[in-house]
Parts: sequence; C-alpha cells; structure tokens
Amino acid sequence: WTTAGLDFYTLNNVKLMETEAEKLAGGTSNPYSALGKFFKAYFSIRMSLKFGDVPFSQALQGLDNTTPVYDSQKEVFVAALNLLGEANDLMATSIEKGDNSLQGDIYLGNDLRKWQQVINTYKLRVLIHLSKHADDSDLNVKGRFAEVLNNPSKYPVMESLDDNMAYIYN
Repeated sequence: WTTAGLDFYTLNNVKLMETEAEKLAGGTSNPYSALGKFFKAYFSIRMSLKFGDVPFSQALQGLDNTTPVYDSQKEVFVAALNLLGEANDLMATSIEKGDNSLQGDIYLGNDLRKWQQVINTYKLRVLIHLSKHADDSDLNVKGRFAEVLNNPSKYPVMESLDDNMAYIYN
C-alpha cells in the first residue's frame, strides 16, 4: 500500500523537453523529438503493465483536461508501438542529416545510431511481451516483429554487450 509509482511527472518533463527542442531546432525533426517519442512509449507501457488501463491519449493536458479518459491497455500498447516506429524514423532522419544537437547523454555518449538500436530493441522486447496476442490484428505483433528483423538497415538493433545501455558510475 505505497504510492502508485506513476510516471506522469517524468512524461511532463519529456513533453517540456520536446517543446524546447522544437523551438531550438525549428521543427519536430530532431533527436530530442525522437527520444521524446521513445520515452513516451517506454513510460506509458511501464505504467500500463503496472495498472492496466491508464490515461494516455488525453494525458498531460494540465488544467485543459483535469479528468482524462483511461485508455485500454491494448490502446496504450498500439499507440506506444506506433510511437516507437515514429521514433526510429525520426532518429534515422537525424542520422542522415548529420544532426549532432544531442548533448549531455550519459548513457550512450550522444550516439544517435546507438539510440536507434535501443529504440528498435525495446520495440522487439515489447512485441515479445505481446506474443500471447500474436493473432490480434490491431497489435500486428507478427508483422511488426518481421518488419524489424527483415530490415536491419532501417531497424538496427543491439547485437552484443558492447551495445549495452548503462550508466557507469564515476
């Protein structure tokens, strides 16, 4: 009977990070927007795994909507998988442009390619979790899984412990 451990404060910070990045970059095509989509997917899935249905589509609107609807767990997973796909595409665009605006990354040293691997590896992890629902056409687990595995140039994944995302205490 402790606190719920919801991640809405963290997601609000992600939202603010995206807003600031859009101002500085002049649009949504930047590494921070890609990371924002990844973090939204990660924390929304994390909350949904803990509690089932959670506010997602109407969350984080502040005083504009103080009673957001609860989205079903399935709706959260579908939206999060779509966010992960968008994050991969945005990160690929940033890599192609040679964007080096990501700064202060304590996990992967500002390496966009490694972040793209994290995004796609996490997507595979989510799809493995959903494998019991492989026949659900909305989730499209088999199709999404095959898409990542069959196109490694578009969807690079972590391949060894050298790709590990870890904070090294100094």
